[in-house]
Amino acid sequence: VPAAMYPAAPVTGASFVIPKSNTPERQAAAWALIKYLSSPEIAGGWARGSGYLAPSPAAYEQPAMKEYLAQHPDAKPSVEQLAYARGWFSSFRSTTVRMALEDGVQAVISGKATPQAAMQKAQSEAESLMRPYVERTALKLPD
Repeated sequence: VPAAMYPAAPVTGASFVIPKSNTPERQAAAWALIKYLSSPEIAGGWARGSGYLAPSPAAYEQPAMKEYLAQHPDAKPSVEQLAYARGWFSSFRSTTVRMALEDGVQAVISGKATPQAAMQKAQSEAESLMRPYVERTALKLPD
């Protein structure tokens, strides 16, 4: 998107996940680990050691992170871009899945399909494209 329209910056990464199928004890342990890993101190240390962005804005308020950024000004632009970060669509085979959605929108705009028919087709195509991933993971698509 051109900056003249609005400033934006993509931010990528991964997520912490707690599967619903875990026992309550394992869910509690996973949540404790996630809170620890995303704490400002730990997230900041990980960011300084890896070069990736810290997942917690509070990490950048830590004295060690402020010192790091002062010593490594080349790391500042990534942090400064966070003010313009926007969410974006991401999935297994995201380009082709997104294309199915975009094709559906174009079909509606051009009068070749109703919104419901276009989105049903896009959903079906997305499920087909994502099936290999679903079959290799614990995810389940509706029947």
